[in-house]
Amino acid sequence: MYMYCGVKYSLVCKKYILFLSSPAVGTKITEFLTDWSHKKDELSEKFKDIYNFSKPKSVGKGKGGKSKSQVVNHNAQGLCSYAADLMIELYLKVFTQWKEIALIIRKKEFSNDEEDAIDVFDLKCKEWGYLLRHTFGPRLGTGDYGHMVIDHASMLLRLHRSIGKMSNQGFEANHKIHRQLYAQASSHDSPGHAASLEQIITHQYSEELLFLRLCFRQAIVSIEKRTPFHFPGCQWKKSHKIVDWSSNDRTWIYKVDALFTAIFSHDTLRYQYQKKVLQDGSIKNGKCIVHPDDLPTFVYSRTSIKRHSIKRSPSIQRSLTKVPNFLSHVYCKLDPY
Repeated sequence: MYMYCGVKYSLVCKKYILFLSSPAVGTKITEFLTDWSHKKDELSEKFKDIYNFSKPKSVGKGKGGKSKSQVVNHNAQGLCSYAADLMIELYLKVFTQWKEIALIIRKKEFSNDEEDAIDVFDLKCKEWGYLLRHTFGPRLGTGDYGHMVIDHASMLLRLHRSIGKMSNQGFEANHKIHRQLYAQASSHDSPGHAASLEQIITHQYSEELLFLRLCFRQAIVSIEKRTPFHFPGCQWKKSHKIVDWSSNDRTWIYKVDALFTAIFSHDTLRYQYQKKVLQDGSIKNGKCIVHPDDLPTFVYSRTSIKRHSIKRSPSIQRSLTKVPNFLSHVYCKLDPY
């Protein structure tokens, strides 16, 4: 996670170096590159120590004269502990950097000769966007406020020199669901210390578990239909090879899927992807839609409405007499979206 973010950010920074010659901006970019380079080297060395990358020792020859190799056992507990430490470090970086960015957005007013400071602030916003994505995953909905901060804060500051008056306005509360989860974390006048930390962690791990559940569901689809294990949003490269799971693997996949069903219950609706034919003739998954069989269906029955409604209101009886007979067996499907 850190390695990918650091490499990607270093490429962005190298692009900026070619076009920006400001001393303040150049110093900040050099600082970013140095920090991420040190972190990448630290992660690589730590990963090598935990996994104990060494050549496996030969333990003799097996059938057919082929030599057998001893499997190198890695420190699973140490790997899990280091992954947890990285997540805590990412949490701290995201939260502390957001506090600095929010204070600048809500209180800072730049003068006309502080263009370099705005450029430095823009770099901080871009780095915070990468950290936010790699900490909470691509399924985090930051809404218009997060999009404005990451992509357009520097533009607004150059135009208005301060966007403090725009703070706490409608664009911060556009997505009400996410605001309920993150309101206390993104508001400096909320009571209590780290009051929403439990909500944030609960939300993140719920998203991770639901994505893991989706992976097992798609694995079952791959097993039953003999298709490659790939689906929209999986974030790994598509392969045309079909995974050859063993019988034990299949049993385990079905058992874990049943466990997730017991935890999250059954799906209310089924979904499917519309097939999209590209110009080269290849087929690609289109937008996700509700399965047609799960769409609500309403049946109009003239006899049923008369039987249940005429006794309640005489006016309904008079209006029903004006309905044409050809509408007595009309079926209409309503799309909830």
